[in-house]
Amino acid sequence: MRESHAQLRSEAADGNVSMTVVHSSNKANNACPKYGIRDYKDYYYIGKVEDDDVWHTRMFPSNAEYDAFSKGTVSTENFIMACLDICDREKKTCSERYVLDGDLASMYVDNKKVGKREKLGKCYLLFPSNGEVTWFSKGTKPGQYEIEVKLNNAGMFMRITSIVIVPFIA
Repeated sequence: MRESHAQLRSEAADGNVSMTVVHSSNKANNACPKYGIRDYKDYYYIGKVEDDDVWHTRMFPSNAEYDAFSKGTVSTENFIMACLDICDREKKTCSERYVLDGDLASMYVDNKKVGKREKLGKCYLLFPSNGEVTWFSKGTKPGQYEIEVKLNNAGMFMRITSIVIVPFIA
């Protein structure tokens, strides 16, 4: 799906809308070309819509990903990180409307507000509060979370390249 179609889909939503997977053929990052090409051409598109009751939601990992990759014991306590698309405004590689800062978005994990974010490169570690650092999954599948995102400023958009769930090991 194209980004413009994803925005129209968001605007037409009557209630929450699933985060749309958008493909961009000109997005790729050759972080280590000697060893291989890292590909992140697909991303989740979140667009600001006029209706403040509309949230972009998605289950991570999806049911298909969970069934394919969750083998053996799965941790119910995990760290969660959201990574954004790389953008360089000085080199004009992205729009002024692109949200670079995770603080311009409201986020929930399993209906609990993200209380703190810590930036790590292009990613943000998401924390339940200043005192808590891990998330406990509450659904029927351990380690699976519903992520909800809403942008706070009109006309803005965000590209999430990945949501990473890392098991907590005591």
